[in-house]
Amino acid sequence: MGGNRSKIGGGLGFWLAATLTLLISILAFTAPPQIHLSQDLDFSFLPVILNGWPPPTPTPRPGRAVISEVYYNPSEGLSDNEWIEIYNPGDLPLVLAGYKLGDEEQQGQGEGMLQFPPGLVIQPGQALVIANNAAAFYTQYSFLPHLEMKDLIRYGDWAKGQINLSNSGDEVLLLDANDQIADLVVWGNGATNLFFPAVAGVAAGHSIERYPPAQDTDSAFDWRDQANPSPAQVDFTPPPRPPPPPTTPPPSPPRSPTPPATE
Repeated sequence: MGGNRSKIGGGLGFWLAATLTLLISILAFTAPPQIHLSQDLDFSFLPVILNGWPPPTPTPRPGRAVISEVYYNPSEGLSDNEWIEIYNPGDLPLVLAGYKLGDEEQQGQGEGMLQFPPGLVIQPGQALVIANNAAAFYTQYSFLPHLEMKDLIRYGDWAKGQINLSNSGDEVLLLDANDQIADLVVWGNGATNLFFPAVAGVAAGHSIERYPPAQDTDSAFDWRDQANPSPAQVDFTPPPRPPPPPTTPPPSPPRSPTPPATE
């Protein structure tokens, strides 16, 4: 009996060893190959998935100032009711220290140029109104302007006169801290070679308004006649699209009759 158990045990051990060897062989044969990330994987699909992600942070536009509306021909016929609006179309504030506003286009001549007071800042998207007379402005619009002309400082290095906007034609200039022209507008018979063509004159009670408010080509094409002046506001309504070209072809001209053949 003992001998039989030895034979059985020996046979079982043999089969277990053989089975284990077979399993090792199978696993060795089917084991995944070693992966080298830099050589074996194809990452060409990643740009399709990750392109534009995360989205880039847009670079903010620097602050700048443009003249956005001028009410030079009040329906009341009084210069006290005149006002000028400037606008910041940028994404950052603009410090107006050193900037000037006036109607004298040539340095050393007799019209007016005034400097903004220290510490004045125009915020992104802000429309800032400078009125000749705050009381007259309040009577007309029921709110006060940001500044009166008397709050600005006379800038005699450019001009020593007064700002007096002419209905028949004039200029408004905005100078930067280095006395360079930051912006200007000319209407009617105002004369300057830096702005052409001039904006057409408007009727009493109308203003000239920059539209769209950030467009700046230094020409009349940046401006429109505004029948309802709106100080301290700008119009962001998109301009109307031009009509599509006609799809029907023009009629063909009538054909002349062919003369009969002669022998």
